[in-house]
Amino acid sequence: MASSLLIICATLVMLFIFTYFKKKYDYFKDRGIPNPTPYWPLGNFWKVGLTVHFIHRVNEIYNRFKNNGKICGFYIFTTPVYVVTDIDLIKNILVKDFESFHDRGLYYNENSDPLSAHIFSVAGEQWKTLRQKMTTTFSSGKIKGMMPTLSKISNELIEVVGEAADNKIDINYRDMASRFMCEIIGEIAFGLKCNALRDPNCEMMLLSDFLSFKDMTQRLSYFFANSCQDLCRTLNIQITPKRIQDFFLRVVDEAVEYREKNKIRRNDYFDMLLQLKNVGKLEGDVTNHGKISYTDLTAACFVFFLAGFETSSTALSYALYELAINQELQDRTRDEIEKVIQEYDGEVSYEAIMNMEFADRVINESLRKYTPGNILMRRCTKDYKVPGTDLTIERGKYVFLPMHAIHNDPKYFPEPEKFNPDRFAPEVVKERNPFAFLPFGEGPRICMGLRFGQIQTRLGLASILRHHRVFLSEKTVHPIRLDPKDVTMMPYGGIWLRTERL
Repeated sequence: MASSLLIICATLVMLFIFTYFKKKYDYFKDRGIPNPTPYWPLGNFWKVGLTVHFIHRVNEIYNRFKNNGKICGFYIFTTPVYVVTDIDLIKNILVKDFESFHDRGLYYNENSDPLSAHIFSVAGEQWKTLRQKMTTTFSSGKIKGMMPTLSKISNELIEVVGEAADNKIDINYRDMASRFMCEIIGEIAFGLKCNALRDPNCEMMLLSDFLSFKDMTQRLSYFFANSCQDLCRTLNIQITPKRIQDFFLRVVDEAVEYREKNKIRRNDYFDMLLQLKNVGKLEGDVTNHGKISYTDLTAACFVFFLAGFETSSTALSYALYELAINQELQDRTRDEIEKVIQEYDGEVSYEAIMNMEFADRVINESLRKYTPGNILMRRCTKDYKVPGTDLTIERGKYVFLPMHAIHNDPKYFPEPEKFNPDRFAPEVVKERNPFAFLPFGEGPRICMGLRFGQIQTRLGLASILRHHRVFLSEKTVHPIRLDPKDVTMMPYGGIWLRTERL
């Protein structure tokens, strides 16, 4: 009797599980939306993070269904996610119909996890208000004021690279670029000399490994928090690792106390945040949009680290890798850099960097081929009827804009596997749909630090190439293979290059 009851209970449980997953996995089928077959409990995420890189799975889905309409779908566990395959629809989502997709749909909690409540993740009116207050912090005038600090750090980069070249030591430029960006972020965002270029145990660099999401516990907690946001806010769940939160809160507290106590003023991002906290506007600005909170200030410093670190270091290191392969392109880039600098009396000024047109093409091509922000994510904020179809994207559903896949689609970029900076010559760009290349997003939620990111990446490229020549090293895995355990564009083994002084 007991065994029969056990069999019945087990059968009912299995039936419930089967029915539950079938209903979940019929979401796209019921709406006539093409999607790969999901398998419980991971949906379409089997092997992702183990032997398959996240972006390769998204690219597979895009390439399989890009000719089957404007949109397709896939499942992360049981969560249905739309993937947009039409760049005109991408334009609508980011710009024209922004009000239906104005949130990224990321979890944040000012109370238990203050670092998470930054401008990249906050939603609705909170985002609009914060954006309005901070919109001038990355103006060209403000960045010009930071140039002395940036120049000082670039000179140190030249010294460190030169010392390695003199000692015939191959350089892992994926690591070197990260250290260069870390040094900049430390100085500009925190007023902190972190010595990342020379100290292998630099605390801020050691903390940067959390950006890769290699830790499975971190991945699962992040996914759970984003899937069950209301519950997690009620439970005060924290997704920022404690060691990260403790470090950044301590650094910000110490910097605020030191500057305000000693009335220190500097031309850096941290000084601007203090002005916004204390006055509500920047020096020289007319409009006062209201003060930012201490939490806003802390989160702004943190997101400066998040955004400035990964994107720029990826663009710089892969650009150097490709130029090491193609010495002719490297010479062309170096010649332009030297010519422009001489036109500005030998000074690596803001104006000089902004006029390095071919260097900009090189960096854009690096961003195209190895897109750091490989997808743009939006959450539907009100039911949206896809133009020209009978499909309605329901409020609350996630939408992926697969920019890495589009950047490597031969429809928009012929021979996408080839590194060709002239794809970004003005006459070529003019003929291409502008929404085919969006490394920093577009529309009201475009990356605020876009201009600063361009400056620090060009400065790093100019500093290295003006004084050195780079070649492939025997240590480099060539061609590049991405580490599937890393959600960023981290290559297996790094990007090792042999470097010689000029």
